[in-house]
Amino acid sequence: MSLTFAKRISDPVHGTIHLTEIEAQVIACPAFQRLRNVKQLGLASMVYPGCDYSRFSHSIGACHVAGRIVEQLGQPDETIQRYRLAALLHDCGHYPFSHAMERAVENHLAKAMVGPGGATPESPMSHEQVGKQVVTKDPGIGAALEGGGTDPAQVAAIFTREAADQPLVNLVSSDLDADRIDYLLRTAHHSGLPYGAVDIDYLLGHLKLDVDGSVCVDQRAARAVDHFLLCRFFDYQQVSFHKTVVGTELVLESVVGDLLDLGLLDCSPAAVETRITGGKWAEFDDAAVINGIRAAVGGGGLGGEQLLRARAILDRKPPKLIYQREWFGPRRDPQAAVDCAKLARKCVEQLALRHNLPESRFYVWDKSFPITKNPSALPLSAIVDVGDDAEQAVRLLDGPMRKSAPAAERPSSMMSVLADQQLYAVRIYALLGDAELARRGALEQTARRELGAP
Repeated sequence: MSLTFAKRISDPVHGTIHLTEIEAQVIACPAFQRLRNVKQLGLASMVYPGCDYSRFSHSIGACHVAGRIVEQLGQPDETIQRYRLAALLHDCGHYPFSHAMERAVENHLAKAMVGPGGATPESPMSHEQVGKQVVTKDPGIGAALEGGGTDPAQVAAIFTREAADQPLVNLVSSDLDADRIDYLLRTAHHSGLPYGAVDIDYLLGHLKLDVDGSVCVDQRAARAVDHFLLCRFFDYQQVSFHKTVVGTELVLESVVGDLLDLGLLDCSPAAVETRITGGKWAEFDDAAVINGIRAAVGGGGLGGEQLLRARAILDRKPPKLIYQREWFGPRRDPQAAVDCAKLARKCVEQLALRHNLPESRFYVWDKSFPITKNPSALPLSAIVDVGDDAEQAVRLLDGPMRKSAPAAERPSSMMSVLADQQLYAVRIYALLGDAELARRGALEQTARRELGAP
């Protein structure tokens, strides 16, 4: 690689990271500096204090990894630079507190009907769509990219997966991409958990392009692929899906919903676009939302159940887990999980009635989590409606023919067994005031009677 580097950063995960002049100019923009104040793992630091690293450091790490990958694939400098920039900017559209707030915005806009007869919900923007607007419409980032000879729209098309003519888009968004690699390594470093101990150098060293130009991994690194996917699975279960992290984020989602419903916060597409084009997106970070919650509490804007929820976030008083069931099951037959979630929601009605608590105090969380994107060990030609997931699966290269196939289709890969299974989880949480904590045991007993032993 003959890119000219202008800056260097000392990083605890990758060591020294070198940046080109255009990358340094992008990083200096207020809309990118904002990521210093958006935590990568949301509220996970309430459980793992070291997990308070920002999307800023993660984005720089993803840029570095993307450069290594594209260079390994023998691409020209122009392509390397474009994908480094796409990885650098892939998270710039995340809302404060990321996915919890994104869900709250989706729910709010689904309720806030607009148009004739009030029948058409306003469509929320995903963080990828917001990111596209930041890259193309933020005055600072757009100018930095164009000044360096790069088309902002081409960069955005990579992380939004709209770049149909660019076969390397999986390097920024797939089962094995720069985002997930840096995330896994960085989370392991900051959490103290061992799940990021994967042989990344060996794995990246075996990346290839098959005869069709698809990114794949040499068959010799099949074990490293299995290990990486399993490490990522365990990391998600232990960190992102930790019972307290999930419960606290459910409450935060409700609190943000309260602010949106009361008009104390505006995240409509029009408001988001105005922030971006007016250069105000840089001010919309985690601290802004927390300050908004504090102002609503202090100014009397919240009362009753709303106030209890807000104080739970500000004072770190997470809801209590009163029921949990987890099991592995067939990926193509989720009916048992659907039925369990329905029963859990019916159980909430009984819990509220029998224990004289508002239903809004209870939260049902149901989740299914596959180990790999490819939804089956069956050949892709035999699968219906696989969508973009199959395109994002890790592919293994068959050496002599230089053909590749998803790891799940290789009998030698552990994924050939695990791809057809996924973890199902259903949980019920109860948000209790200080004087109500003693009622947790009775709530657990009622849930077990209604739903059976976990």
